[in-house]
Amino acid sequence: MRENINDYVKNFGDISYERKSLERILWGIKDLDYYTKGIEKGLTILVADTNAGKTVFTSNLIMNANKQNYKTCVFASEHTAESYKMLIMQQNASTGDFELVPFKDNNGQDTNIADFYVKENIEQKVNNTLNNNLYIYNNNKKERDINTIVEFIEYCNKEYGCKVCILDNAMEIESKGYDANSSQTNMLTVLRDTFLNLGMFGILVMHINKESANNGFRLTVKSASGTSNAGNKAYNVISLYRKDCIYTAKGNEKMLDRFKQDLAQAGFDYDSCDAFIDVLKTKGNGNGVVGLNFNKETKTYKQAQKISKTEADKIYRKLEKKICEQLPFDMDCCNDNGDLPF
Repeated sequence: MRENINDYVKNFGDISYERKSLERILWGIKDLDYYTKGIEKGLTILVADTNAGKTVFTSNLIMNANKQNYKTCVFASEHTAESYKMLIMQQNASTGDFELVPFKDNNGQDTNIADFYVKENIEQKVNNTLNNNLYIYNNNKKERDINTIVEFIEYCNKEYGCKVCILDNAMEIESKGYDANSSQTNMLTVLRDTFLNLGMFGILVMHINKESANNGFRLTVKSASGTSNAGNKAYNVISLYRKDCIYTAKGNEKMLDRFKQDLAQAGFDYDSCDAFIDVLKTKGNGNGVVGLNFNKETKTYKQAQKISKTEADKIYRKLEKKICEQLPFDMDCCNDNGDLPF
């Protein structure tokens, strides 16, 4: 037996009970903050399909963290530092803050293409706000292994005081020497422990696995690509859907109707939303769905306007009747009037 085994034991009565809130960061989306109770220190996972808006959604968090006096470091694998800065600039502008720059081809001929850039006063304002507050991984360097990424996180934390880290995305972080599942599990364990040891808030973006892609659009806590163990490593697991990218294979149409019902119960009208956040796992107040609206000009998300309970009930019951009509006769869940039997 260890001589110091008593150091591994704590008497219940000797453990302190502190009446103070845990340190957390708010997403800036009211209902998402309620469901998750914000982002705790450790690992939070955002899982979504290709082109769902993951980069835009996570980069929206940077200014919210800054407003809460937190510095952020970012690994944005699909962006250069310069293109990521352009995204952040655009997100911090409003209508009227942009200037149009027509594109000319290599022969100097006019085209029907134009680019939008923020005006100089907005550029200066955002620079002043995020200078020494946001640090971006230099993708000109080819190393993307987990050890280098961890060194980047540790360096930004110790040298610059970064408490928030966004890693976009897991598929671009190399973890050599393991098979596919072990590699992903090892990476998640290393990242979780790094964030906990440094007292940081880590957000990891993950793509969905092939099985989830074939089972209809709605994801589960096991949908993250590479390993079904991802959900066990994170405090919060959330998924993001873009409405114009939702696809329901034949036979899965009811999945979308059920999703619309869940939205109605949460107080949102599917038809009035552009995107959705689904809380799949949390240590907060519980799982739930949040409707979002997207501003194409500024590339920002905000919570969609909520509907009344009366309107939500109408939507729910209409969908319930539709679902009942699609069921086999021996599974009828409605009465003769098409209403719920309760």
